[in-house]
Amino acid sequence: MMDEIVRYAPLFQLAAYTSLTLSTVIVGVTALIFTYRNNFGWKPIVLVTSHGVGSGMDDEHFDVALKYEVWNRRKYPIVLRSMTVRFKTISVVSGMSTRLPSPGWEIPGWASELYYREEKSLGPSERLVFDVAAPLKRRSLDDLEDRPIIRVSYYDPRANKVKIIRKKYHWHLTTLSKPRGFSPARLLGHWRS
Repeated sequence: MMDEIVRYAPLFQLAAYTSLTLSTVIVGVTALIFTYRNNFGWKPIVLVTSHGVGSGMDDEHFDVALKYEVWNRRKYPIVLRSMTVRFKTISVVSGMSTRLPSPGWEIPGWASELYYREEKSLGPSERLVFDVAAPLKRRSLDDLEDRPIIRVSYYDPRANKVKIIRKKYHWHLTTLSKPRGFSPARLLGHWRS
């Protein structure tokens, strides 16, 4: 019995040393990740808080509204350089004003996009709220659906680079005025989004 233990002792030592080395490496890598996050933080995010459609300035247009926040989760300040909100199916009308105040936003005439070019400084663990409003040609509000893309470009002073955040959002507006084709499952799907 003792001879078998002596014969397999180097194998047991190798298994013990290997497992201890692997566990030490795992603990070290985890500590490095937590140390990095505690020193520099996480990358900034965009959070959409609300969307909707309101009455426009005249009888031919609605106001499309989108409200979102930019959160700086870094431990140092960043500078927001520019922002773009691009609609895919909603046609935004340029050259019109809206009821909702959205200073700083421009609507070019060639695309369904809105631009914000004012630079804003965002301190560590701070947020800025942006209200975007744009005129939309009046149409049926039944199943008004779009997937706008919010693009925020910011300067990261630690990396000395301009970085980009892209947020895709599913915008679905359903009214209950459509008598045919109504289903409770569809209504529940609207409330979940």
